[in-house]
Amino acid sequence: MSAMAAQLIAAFSPSGDALAVASPDGRVRTFDSGSGRLRATLGGGDGNGLLAEGNTCLAWAGSGGGKEARKKAAGGGGVALVVGTASGDVKAYDAALGELKWRAAGAVEGGVTAVAFAGGVVYAAGPGRRVAALDASTGAPRGGFDAS
Repeated sequence: MSAMAAQLIAAFSPSGDALAVASPDGRVRTFDSGSGRLRATLGGGDGNGLLAEGNTCLAWAGSGGGKEARKKAAGGGGVALVVGTASGDVKAYDAALGELKWRAAGAVEGGVTAVAFAGGVVYAAGPGRRVAALDASTGAPRGGFDAS
């Protein structure tokens, strides 16, 4: 197994019909879990062809990645795929449209090691004790807490 394969991060959508795979080079790919067909490639570039952003964790935010979610996404309310990075950023992509919804730059000092979603809030944690709370729709800070 290559070093790159050992660093892949994966998560199934809540409905189980999609699989997201994040790699340290900044790319996130979503696949149909039944057929294995590539649905979308998200992120992965800085505009200069460089893949410099390291993904460290991911989580699905919403009810799933199926037909109903894609219908909602067409109207602007799709399922989000939330990704944490080594630089401390948290990004949310519309999983159905394959577009970046928002980016919370520097949300977690020292890099993001875990992301989770509950009740319209994205929680992001890092190597310290601080957990950042971000609005799931906009990425705006909603406070946080110490997890000690």
